[in-house]
Amino acid sequence: MNIGTWDDVIRLEKCVHLEGLRAVIKNAEIGMFTPRPWHFWRYWLGLAEVGTVPPLPTRKLRLGMDYGNEPVSDWSKNSGGAVEVNLIPGCG
Repeated sequence: MNIGTWDDVIRLEKCVHLEGLRAVIKNAEIGMFTPRPWHFWRYWLGLAEVGTVPPLPTRKLRLGMDYGNEPVSDWSKNSGGAVEVNLIPGCG
């Protein structure tokens, strides 16, 4: 669903049906889609209105190490929470 031609889209719709395709995108893993097909499929499958597409799935990382009782989650702040980052597909 991330690469292909218009013929592939039609073939997918016939072979997997819309509910199957909806299940795939609703459970998409990190890096499975790039922004363009993410938006296309959300619109095509009726899962989003114009301007309301949710962000691509992201991975939450806990950065830093525990020193004493203070977890360091970000080198610029000592917030204690996870830092959300988008990884380039293939780097994770």
